[in-house]
Amino acid sequence: MSDSANRNGATISFGPFLLYPTQRLLEKEGVPISMGGRALDILIQLAEHAGEIVDKRALIQKVWVGLVVDEGSLRFHVSELRKALGDGQDGARYVANVPGRGYSLVAPVSRQMMPESVSAKTVLRAYSESLPARPVSMIGRDIVIRDVVQDLLVRRFVMLVGPGGIGKTTIAVAAAHALLDDFKGAVQFFDFGPLNDARLVPSTVATTLGLTPDSEKPISGLVSHLRDKRMLLVFDCCEHVVNHLAELAEGLFKECPQVWMLATSREALQVEGEWLYQVSPLEFPPPDLIPNASKVVSYPAAQLFVERAKAGIWNFELSEADATSVADICRKLDGIPLAIELAAGRVHALGIQGVSKYLAQGLELLWQGKRTAPPRHRTLGAMLDWSNNLLPPVEAIILRRLSVLAGSFTIKVAQAVSSGDGVEASQIVESIASLVAKSLIATDSNTSSPRYRLLDTTRDYFANKLSESGEANKIALKHARFFRTLINHSPADRATDICSPDTFGDNLGNVRVALGWCFSDQGDAPTGIALAAESARFFIEMSLLSECRQWVSRAVAACEGTSIDPFHEIELQTALGFSLMFTQGNSEVVRVAFEKAIELAEATNHQNLQLRPLSGYFLYLSYTGHYRDSLRIAEKCKTLGAEKRNLAAEKMGEWMMGVALHTLGDQLGARRCCDSATKRGSTQHLDDTLAKSVGHDYRLSALIILARVLWLLGSPDKAVTVARYFIKEAEPLELPIVLLGTLPVSSIFIWTGDWTSAEEVIGRVATLAEKNSFAAIKERASWYRGVLEIKRGRPQSGIEIIRGTIEAASKRGQTFVSTPLFSALAEGLAMTGQLDEALAAIDHALALVKDLEGWFETPEIVRIKADILRQLNPADPSLAEEYLLQSLEHSRKQSTLGWELRSATSLARLWSENHRFTEARDLLASVYERFEEGIDNLDLVAARRLLEELALAPSGARP
Repeated sequence: MSDSANRNGATISFGPFLLYPTQRLLEKEGVPISMGGRALDILIQLAEHAGEIVDKRALIQKVWVGLVVDEGSLRFHVSELRKALGDGQDGARYVANVPGRGYSLVAPVSRQMMPESVSAKTVLRAYSESLPARPVSMIGRDIVIRDVVQDLLVRRFVMLVGPGGIGKTTIAVAAAHALLDDFKGAVQFFDFGPLNDARLVPSTVATTLGLTPDSEKPISGLVSHLRDKRMLLVFDCCEHVVNHLAELAEGLFKECPQVWMLATSREALQVEGEWLYQVSPLEFPPPDLIPNASKVVSYPAAQLFVERAKAGIWNFELSEADATSVADICRKLDGIPLAIELAAGRVHALGIQGVSKYLAQGLELLWQGKRTAPPRHRTLGAMLDWSNNLLPPVEAIILRRLSVLAGSFTIKVAQAVSSGDGVEASQIVESIASLVAKSLIATDSNTSSPRYRLLDTTRDYFANKLSESGEANKIALKHARFFRTLINHSPADRATDICSPDTFGDNLGNVRVALGWCFSDQGDAPTGIALAAESARFFIEMSLLSECRQWVSRAVAACEGTSIDPFHEIELQTALGFSLMFTQGNSEVVRVAFEKAIELAEATNHQNLQLRPLSGYFLYLSYTGHYRDSLRIAEKCKTLGAEKRNLAAEKMGEWMMGVALHTLGDQLGARRCCDSATKRGSTQHLDDTLAKSVGHDYRLSALIILARVLWLLGSPDKAVTVARYFIKEAEPLELPIVLLGTLPVSSIFIWTGDWTSAEEVIGRVATLAEKNSFAAIKERASWYRGVLEIKRGRPQSGIEIIRGTIEAASKRGQTFVSTPLFSALAEGLAMTGQLDEALAAIDHALALVKDLEGWFETPEIVRIKADILRQLNPADPSLAEEYLLQSLEHSRKQSTLGWELRSATSLARLWSENHRFTEARDLLASVYERFEEGIDNLDLVAARRLLEELALAPSGARP
């Protein structure tokens, strides 16, 4: 049957039935047949294609427009249709199921035009004028509407619960429109928002339904009227009338089996039959998302923001530059649709960045929405005023005081900041339960124990109320003192936690808020100093070093001219040293901070207080090239552990000695120290605790040095094994400072020629440094990348990277760590034929280590200079030979077989070029044959190839 015929009022007859598709009416011998709207839709579709097989999916798409349902729903309504038709009774057959394909109306049909008089008489469906218009566009709510419709059909009474602005009314209206056919238009909408007297609920319902209210028993009258009626009642904005609506709703549910109810409220009615549906915020981009425009707009909250922004700016498109800000805005507004719409409505006036700025200042509460919206939805402030005015006084006071909290909190925390001045701790438990029920406090479902939080807009609103109350500073001080006590750890043993890292992480937002207030003009500096000192170690352990630097710097400044706890000053100075060293490099301020902390710690006679600044000072001395001084610190630490019978501290000293001895050229001594430091034994727990207290794991740090030492001693395979073991052990610790220590591991892969592994390590560290704002480590990762580029035959790229990092390092006074940079730079320049510049670079590297006899890289630096000299003056190899012999001598003194092989290979090549083949073969073979492993090592491969060439050369030497 054509659509045009249908619009002109054609009827379809089959068997004893007459179907009026346009009027949505089925008669049997002149008597209307009652059936559900979905079943009738299915019949109309089958009748229009009588005799054909209608595909199941096509039926679903036609009958459930815009909704996602499964075939089970289709089968249910087909069964209802067959029942209404009497299919199968007395041999009648109307609807056939074709397995695997679909359904077909198999009864013979005929079509004819319907008389005009019939139209008026048979139109039984009447859409309720009270139901608001169907929402034009709903983002991210399709599944919600589907679930609400299905729940309502099954449960009969569904209550949509959620905070203001979450979209409860919009969802209810959309669901009601989806059900109009099922109820043949018998859908009535009640907006209780304007109702000031809750006692008038029954009479308001009765009047709206066209009844005369029963003044004596209004609920009984309504129940009597609706007992035999089939209809859907939609109750909107019920939170202020819950007590009086509860009795009516329960009575209707029990006594009127054909009445369905859909209601919206910020809290439940708590009556029999009520099925709660918690409306969630729109999903928004998570904080860890690396945002770009396409990823951001894949989240419904951002989609809504962009759509509403386009309503004010016709050609608006989300740019890559603004993607991060839009993600932040959606998170700040907790995915609440009303808040997002109001924010997006300001884009035309303020721009994306302006909206973000105003949100940070808490000014979103004043933004105006649609003029046609209910008064309570025209601003966020009005929406929350509505909720606030419904609260008992004690709940309003508690909410104001809870607004000082950031992030989630426990009952204990709520009691600490809210009790007192008329509020008992026992009242807070019940009040929080009530406020959760009223959707003013949210529960955190991501934790095993109960935690709660205020949505950001709610917190901003009640923070203003707290300020107006005059007790903001008083509550802020209680808040700061509570969290200072919560994270306090014993000064007698700084490695013993009262607060665990997990506990600190759960309360990080509150620590930040407390520190910010303490160091403000209205704050309490002594509390801030103590809080910054107690929390500094946790900031370091979480690798929040930039933030740690910010707070401890403010605390140290506040200490000037005041007398403070020496334990706190030790913590502050130590944390200042660590945070500056990793984020900004090794300045003089770092040295002073560690030295002051050590001096104060020695006066306390508490060992663990000394270990942390000692470990930091050791790293500072190592990074700045003061290796003899670092060796003295290592010996001091080891002695301290021995004196106090602290094996963990003693092993920490051994790691330090391993580092110092390695860099000073004593590889055998370094190996003994690292072997000892890496053994866990019975000190595993102490080791782990101490590692956390100093901000890094010294056992793993010893593995790094051990890997390098093994390669230098001529065991490249063992070196790679240790390096990979270190990476495997370091990653699960989730201590970024440990992972950043993997940079030296990349040198193992560079030395062995495993470019891919080196690139992976350097890339991982660079990403981590970027994420944690570790500027100094990011710079070091850059120069390792430059070295790698040159080693793998990309000299021009490597030269550019290294020159940039040398310049950056020299600006911060970090010249010594540039030694390997100048060596690599010299090699790169030589590869590109810039020999004079290469010679200048390698001479600079030698000048940097001239005061460090035995420096572990001296053999390699001297060898590189010899190769440059050989290229500069190929006619006179004597000077190059002299330097290569020096390189061999340095290598043998240090027992560095790895460097010795490189030096021997360079010297053998030089002698070969001058026809000294026998000497070349003997020298290189004597070194090569001492290797017991590493056949695929880059240097061994090069040496083996040269030996093969020399084997073909004539015996003897040129005179």
